[in-house]
Amino acid sequence: MRAISVLLFVLLFVVSATATLIYFQPNGAAGKDSYTTDTTPNDNYGGVEQIFCGHVNGLGAWAAFIEFDGLDDSQYQGATVNEATLSLWVYDVDNPGQFQLGACSSAWNEYAITWDNMPSYHATVFLDYPTDLGFMQFDVTDWVQNWLDGTWANNGLGFFDNTGTYETISFRSSDYSNSAVRPVLMLNYSGSAIEETTWGQIKATY
Repeated sequence: MRAISVLLFVLLFVVSATATLIYFQPNGAAGKDSYTTDTTPNDNYGGVEQIFCGHVNGLGAWAAFIEFDGLDDSQYQGATVNEATLSLWVYDVDNPGQFQLGACSSAWNEYAITWDNMPSYHATVFLDYPTDLGFMQFDVTDWVQNWLDGTWANNGLGFFDNTGTYETISFRSSDYSNSAVRPVLMLNYSGSAIEETTWGQIKATY
């Protein structure tokens, strides 16, 4: 009878496990975002209130970077990511075309990243520039799943535009004074209801 009771408890726990929704929206002290530019390739722009991505013929190129360190908490490791959405507040767009979003393949420091040492990418996607200002959302579900699975290290995301035309986009950063428009990562995840050691722990009770 005891074995049946324990088994029923475990099965009920699995069935009743529900998704958890959490929002990461760090302030300037906890947030990590910056931008780089080839016009001053050795300069760092960590701690600024806005980050830029784009390209202007004859004037330069810009790449933006953002990382949510909160995802590295052990409670999320191995979880199933149902949905992960990055929201950035767009406050300026010029000659909208396309830019690229990528999952960074190496670590970077907010106050040391420059054009000359910025990371490369595991994978990238092309995105259309928005035509309106306000929050722009990016589906990063697959990449966050890779981070939580340990397939990739969480090195954040990068935005760049290598089209060689004239187009730029600007986002508010975590250092911006109005907290309502700072970068947000929404994570909808389901934790593992049964840990790898659970069955062994159950057997050990007999």
